[in-house]
Amino acid sequence: KMYNNHGYHSEPKEQYALSISCTALAQTDLLSPPDTYVLVYLKNSKKEPSQLIGQTEKINNSYKPKFKTKINLPFFFEKQQTLSFVVKDSDTNADDLVGEYACTVSKICSDPKNSHTGVLALKSSNNRGKIHLHVEPVVGSGDEFLNLKLRGRNLPKMDFLGKSDPYFKIQAYSKSAGKLQTLIKSNIRKKTLNPEWNMIELSLLTLCNGDKSKKFIIRVYDKDLLKSEEIGSVETSIQDLLSRKPLTLTYGRKSRGTIEVAQIMVEDRRKYSFTEYLQGGLEISVAASIDFTMSNGKPHKPNSLHFVNPNPHYLNPYQSAISAIGSILAPYDHDGMINAYGFGAKLPPHQSLSHCFDLNGQNSLCQGVQGVLNAYYQAINTVSLWGPTNFAPTIRQAIKLANGIMCQDVQQYTILIIITDGAISDMDDTMDAIVEASFYPLSIVIVGVGNADFSSMNILDGDGKRLQSPKNRKYAARDIVQFVQYSQNLSMEQLAAETLHEIPGQVTEFLHAQKIKPNIRN
Repeated sequence: KMYNNHGYHSEPKEQYALSISCTALAQTDLLSPPDTYVLVYLKNSKKEPSQLIGQTEKINNSYKPKFKTKINLPFFFEKQQTLSFVVKDSDTNADDLVGEYACTVSKICSDPKNSHTGVLALKSSNNRGKIHLHVEPVVGSGDEFLNLKLRGRNLPKMDFLGKSDPYFKIQAYSKSAGKLQTLIKSNIRKKTLNPEWNMIELSLLTLCNGDKSKKFIIRVYDKDLLKSEEIGSVETSIQDLLSRKPLTLTYGRKSRGTIEVAQIMVEDRRKYSFTEYLQGGLEISVAASIDFTMSNGKPHKPNSLHFVNPNPHYLNPYQSAISAIGSILAPYDHDGMINAYGFGAKLPPHQSLSHCFDLNGQNSLCQGVQGVLNAYYQAINTVSLWGPTNFAPTIRQAIKLANGIMCQDVQQYTILIIITDGAISDMDDTMDAIVEASFYPLSIVIVGVGNADFSSMNILDGDGKRLQSPKNRKYAARDIVQFVQYSQNLSMEQLAAETLHEIPGQVTEFLHAQKIKPNIRN
């Protein structure tokens, strides 16, 4: 795992293209509208200085400039990135400041329309115009491919002594070359007027730049010893071919048989990015589970991991983990509700032991990060710490949350955060539950607090090796667990970065395996 000096992963895996426009800009010159440009700064952490990542072009004499320059925005899902915008009026002597605005990246990209409008301000004024922001993901790699099998019917006899030896070429106009270029050539069928050629495969990017309505030419030839003679051609498109209607070959004004589609399939091999799924409406659903076993220490004692300091500026490890991780995930959870559980405690009024109980004592749903923290505080003062440390019941509850909510039209992925102070007591059951969970839209983040031996957690974090159930010997479909040990030397930002950096890859791996594409929003 590569980190920079601040502990973060230095290379972004995702990119956004940021578009900027302004309206109702304040006037800085007495006689004319401003000549505006915008400086864009990015801050990746509280300790890290802001860096200039781009500047728009200048637009003269306009109160509502719409800039053509797009700013390349590196996106780290695991960080709380802050953008700052400085709008200036270009002047001969010194550029005047029109206004400034700042917001988080998640504020823009978690919006249903990937857009956000802010009010520009100066120290002397809170309304210096508006800035309109819109992000578009840089598209994923790969392409769609056309698999096509054609046959000819009633082709003319081109040879005096025998039948034709037909083959075809697919040609498209190249702007760079300024002429038609041959993209692919079929096999030759000997001595037939009704040939059926082999399947061909062609990239849509190469064929029509991904536009299924764009025209190209199928040209059929008769192969001769000295040179090939054209039989006829037809202009068509992928849309036409998908209709499977016969295509008439012509040469000059004469009809020369037909081309029929024997088989056709457009195969999508594109690898969509996490940001494309977010733009399409992917929702991140958050669940959290907290360890209430006796090994944490009595909550009223200051040395307890569950001790709640009266000073709100001092958070215990559980509060720190909930706040750090929850604050990153919350903007992507559209309804703002977090399912929160506890395990390893005895519950009132009958002191019954539970390995998965609703944190707020009523139902699992809490309103945002603060709702989870409130429910946690309530539980600390209500339940009795007990044991043992069993993960499997919580993981199976998360499977129920994730089950049945992922399809092409409804894309929702669940992230379960487990915060614990000790080694797992039900390791075999937990491994079995994780293997089962790997087949669902679910990832598991485990945060270890305190000084216990967490070496067994490395078994669950299957980096480079798929986990196997000790019960049925079934292998996990993919790696879905990330474990990080929390320490006081680790800032809240570093904790969030280390625990969440694998999530985008786990999400896209699942969606690609299910052949689910990003939706297109209106």
